Amino acid sequence: MGHLPGVTMLPWCGECWGRDNSNFGISLLILGESHYGHHTNTPRRTFTREVLCEWQNREWNARFFTMIAKVLLSEPKGIDRDRNADAWRHVAFYNYIQSFVPFGEPSTAQQWKEAAAPFETVLRCLNPDAVLICGQMLSHNVRRQPESVTCAMITHLRGGLAYADAIPAFCQMLEATGGRRFGS
Repeated sequence: MGHLPGVTMLPWCGECWGRDNSNFGISLLILGESHYGHHTNTPRRTFTREVLCEWQNREWNARFFTMIAKVLLSEPKGIDRDRNADAWRHVAFYNYIQSFVPFGEPSTAQQWKEAAAPFETVLRCLNPDAVLICGQMLSHNVRRQPESVTCAMITHLRGGLAYADAIPAFCQMLEATGGRRFGS
């Protein structure tokens, strides 16, 4: 994935991402809201990729990635860290907001506005079959969802992710796109 105009932080694409390689049988994009932190520098283009690599290499723990893996694997109970990381090898991940959001603060109206065009660029480049939108606020702020892409929304961790709702929503999206459960 080369130059993507307007995209500050490139998406993560797991090494098995895409219709032909993914255990899901589809190209699946996980859409997060933003990176959080008190970073003062302009984010590196590879920041999202670095975060996922560091997490997969167990350099740090991130509740978000673990909880989303439980949804992807349809396993709400504790899961093995290797299986957790393996699920992320089969998806792409992109944060909609392309600048850092301070801990505990909401994304600003300006950040939401500035994020629309880069997201459309990512959608055109990745051409996913399905997008799992992680958060109600994010779902409300994604201006245009392409007709050719099936989307499902799950509540963001801050909103109280309920596996009893999230896993069926994800499975319905898989079914609608001709995908399959991980490993089946």
